[in-house]
Amino acid sequence: MRSSVLRVYLYKDKNPKGYVFSPWTGERHRFSSTMELLLCLEGLMDERKSPRPTTELRGKGEPYRPGSEEDPDGTPVASFKVDVLFRYNSTWQGNLLWIEEGREAQFRSVLELLVLIDNVLCGAA
Repeated sequence: MRSSVLRVYLYKDKNPKGYVFSPWTGERHRFSSTMELLLCLEGLMDERKSPRPTTELRGKGEPYRPGSEEDPDGTPVASFKVDVLFRYNSTWQGNLLWIEEGREAQFRSVLELLVLIDNVLCGAA
């Protein structure tokens, strides 16, 4: 249950909009920016306590509570399965699967995860 499904419906000016589906809760959480996406994923991992972080974030405030909404209209630009295996050194390590193409890649940091997603959404993959 470490996986989440990410569906991006709009990607304009490097700003993704879509939702994250959590199989653990069965809920969809909408995001409209990269920061909201990251906070949503981090919040889901904190809720299910998996994977456990090896360090605490400095200045951590209230947990992000994304809104649950129905599916956006239309077909997603891209869909991903994000599987975070570890949270070492205040970042994430895991696997990213581009669902439509069946292509998989590993990431060693949140930045690397964002670059992989950006490559797909910009057509550079």
